[in-house]
Amino acid sequence: VERLYTGAPMFRATKINHVVFGVSDLKRTRAFYEELLGIQLWVDGDSGPAGEPNGWHDTRIGDAMICYNRSTPGVYNHFAVGVDPWPGAEKALEMLKKRFPDHKSYVSDSPGPARAGKYAGPGNRCKEIRSAFVEDPDGVLIQICHPMYQLI
Repeated sequence: VERLYTGAPMFRATKINHVVFGVSDLKRTRAFYEELLGIQLWVDGDSGPAGEPNGWHDTRIGDAMICYNRSTPGVYNHFAVGVDPWPGAEKALEMLKKRFPDHKSYVSDSPGPARAGKYAGPGNRCKEIRSAFVEDPDGVLIQICHPMYQLI
Protein backbone atom coordinates (compact mmCIF):
# COMPACT_ATOMS: atom_id res chain seq x y z
CA VAL A 1 0.00 0.00 0.00
CA GLU A 2 1.37 3.37 -0.99
CA ARG A 3 1.98 5.79 1.87
CA LEU A 4 0.41 9.25 1.59
CA TYR A 5 3.13 10.81 3.73
CA THR A 6 6.68 9.82 2.83
CA GLY A 7 8.64 11.93 5.31
CA ALA A 8 9.92 10.84 8.70
CA PRO A 9 7.17 10.48 11.32
CA MET A 10 7.22 12.89 14.22
CA PHE A 11 7.05 10.13 16.83
CA ARG A 12 7.66 6.39 16.73
CA ALA A 13 4.52 4.79 18.12
CA THR A 14 5.31 1.57 19.96
CA LYS A 15 1.91 0.64 21.37
CA ILE A 16 -1.65 1.62 22.09
CA ASN A 17 -1.40 2.52 25.78
CA HIS A 18 -5.13 2.86 26.46
CA VAL A 19 -8.57 3.66 25.10
CA VAL A 20 -11.31 5.49 27.01
CA PHE A 21 -15.06 5.24 26.47
CA GLY A 22 -18.31 5.95 28.31
CA VAL A 23 -20.56 3.39 30.03
CA SER A 24 -23.78 3.58 32.03
CA ASP A 25 -22.85 1.11 34.80
CA LEU A 26 -19.25 0.63 35.97
CA LYS A 27 -19.80 -2.65 37.83
CA ARG A 28 -21.78 -4.25 35.00
CA THR A 29 -19.11 -3.20 32.49
CA ARG A 30 -16.32 -4.51 34.72
CA ALA A 31 -18.06 -7.89 35.12
CA PHE A 32 -18.56 -8.15 31.36
CA TYR A 33 -14.91 -7.42 30.49
CA GLU A 34 -13.64 -9.69 33.27
CA GLU A 35 -15.70 -12.53 31.81
CA LEU A 36 -15.00 -11.72 28.16
CA LEU A 37 -11.30 -10.79 28.27
CA GLY A 38 -9.99 -11.53 31.75
CA ILE A 39 -9.24 -7.87 32.49
CA GLN A 40 -7.93 -6.85 35.90
CA LEU A 41 -9.25 -3.79 37.74
CA TRP A 42 -6.25 -1.51 38.11
CA VAL A 43 -7.68 1.68 39.62
CA ASP A 44 -11.20 2.04 41.00
CA GLY A 45 -12.09 5.70 40.52
CA ASP A 46 -15.68 5.02 41.51
CA SER A 47 -14.80 4.91 45.20
CA GLY A 48 -12.26 7.74 45.15
CA PRO A 49 -12.51 11.24 46.56
CA ALA A 50 -14.48 14.11 45.07
CA GLY A 51 -13.21 15.52 41.83
CA GLU A 52 -14.11 12.47 39.74
CA PRO A 53 -17.90 12.95 39.78
CA ASN A 54 -18.70 10.52 36.99
CA GLY A 55 -16.60 7.64 38.31
CA TRP A 56 -14.13 5.61 36.27
CA HIS A 57 -12.23 2.33 36.14
CA ASP A 58 -8.77 1.78 34.71
CA THR A 59 -8.32 -1.89 33.86
CA ARG A 60 -5.28 -3.83 32.70
CA ILE A 61 -5.24 -6.01 29.64
CA GLY A 62 -1.72 -7.27 29.19
CA ASP A 63 0.62 -4.28 29.00
CA ALA A 64 -2.14 -1.82 28.09
CA MET A 65 -5.35 -0.46 29.58
CA ILE A 66 -9.05 -0.28 28.84
CA CYS A 67 -10.50 2.70 30.68
CA TYR A 68 -14.15 3.62 30.98
CA ASN A 69 -16.12 6.24 32.84
CA ARG A 70 -19.72 6.80 33.78
CA SER A 71 -20.88 9.05 30.96
CA THR A 72 -22.74 8.67 27.68
CA PRO A 73 -22.61 4.91 26.91
CA GLY A 74 -20.65 3.95 23.84
CA VAL A 75 -19.14 7.37 23.32
CA TYR A 76 -15.42 7.22 22.67
CA ASN A 77 -13.32 9.75 24.61
CA HIS A 78 -9.73 9.29 23.36
CA PHE A 79 -6.92 6.83 22.73
CA ALA A 80 -3.35 7.03 23.94
CA VAL A 81 -0.27 6.02 21.99
CA GLY A 82 3.04 5.28 23.70
CA VAL A 83 6.01 6.68 21.80
CA ASP A 84 9.69 5.76 22.12
CA PRO A 85 11.85 7.68 22.54
CA TRP A 86 9.63 9.83 24.75
CA PRO A 87 10.73 13.49 24.47
CA GLY A 88 8.71 14.67 27.48
CA ALA A 89 5.33 16.36 27.51
CA GLU A 90 6.51 19.92 26.92
CA LYS A 91 8.81 18.97 24.05
CA ALA A 92 6.10 16.77 22.50
CA LEU A 93 3.69 19.73 22.62
CA GLU A 94 6.29 22.02 21.05
CA MET A 95 6.77 19.49 18.24
CA LEU A 96 3.00 19.13 17.70
CA LYS A 97 2.41 22.89 17.57
CA LYS A 98 5.25 23.34 15.08
CA ARG A 99 4.18 20.52 12.74
CA PHE A 100 0.39 20.90 13.13
CA PRO A 101 -0.23 24.56 14.00
CA ASP A 102 -3.91 24.43 12.96
CA HIS A 103 -4.76 21.46 15.19
CA LYS A 104 -5.79 21.89 18.82
CA SER A 105 -3.01 20.55 21.06
CA TYR A 106 -2.13 20.85 24.74
CA VAL A 107 -0.28 19.22 27.63
CA SER A 108 -2.28 17.41 30.27
CA ASP A 109 -2.36 18.86 33.74
CA SER A 110 -0.87 16.72 36.47
CA PRO A 111 -3.29 13.97 37.56
CA GLY A 112 -5.97 14.79 40.12
CA PRO A 113 -5.60 13.70 43.76
CA ALA A 114 -7.40 10.41 43.15
CA ARG A 115 -4.79 9.37 40.61
CA ALA A 116 -1.66 11.14 41.81
CA GLY A 117 -1.04 8.82 44.76
CA LYS A 118 -1.50 5.72 42.64
CA TYR A 119 0.65 6.75 39.69
CA ALA A 120 3.29 9.01 41.18
CA GLY A 121 4.81 6.51 43.61
CA PRO A 122 8.38 5.20 43.57
CA GLY A 123 7.34 1.99 41.81
CA ASN A 124 6.14 3.84 38.73
CA ARG A 125 8.30 2.93 35.72
CA CYS A 126 7.04 5.93 33.77
CA LYS A 127 9.36 8.92 33.56
CA GLU A 128 6.44 11.33 33.92
CA ILE A 129 2.69 11.34 34.23
CA ARG A 130 2.08 14.33 31.97
CA SER A 131 1.45 13.81 28.28
CA ALA A 132 0.51 15.75 25.15
CA PHE A 133 -2.82 15.72 23.33
CA VAL A 134 -3.65 16.61 19.75
CA GLU A 135 -6.83 16.48 17.69
CA ASP A 136 -6.75 14.95 14.24
CA PRO A 137 -8.42 16.73 11.27
CA ASP A 138 -11.85 15.40 12.36
CA GLY A 139 -11.42 16.27 16.04
CA VAL A 140 -10.49 12.77 17.24
CA LEU A 141 -8.46 13.22 20.44
CA ILE A 142 -5.10 11.44 20.58
CA GLN A 143 -2.91 11.30 23.66
CA ILE A 144 0.84 11.09 23.00
CA CYS A 145 2.61 9.60 26.02
CA HIS A 146 5.49 7.62 27.43
CA PRO A 147 5.09 3.91 26.50
CA MET A 148 4.64 2.98 30.17
CA TYR A 149 2.28 5.87 30.99
CA GLN A 150 0.33 4.86 34.12
CA LEU A 151 1.46 1.24 33.81
CA ILE A 152 3.12 0.62 37.14
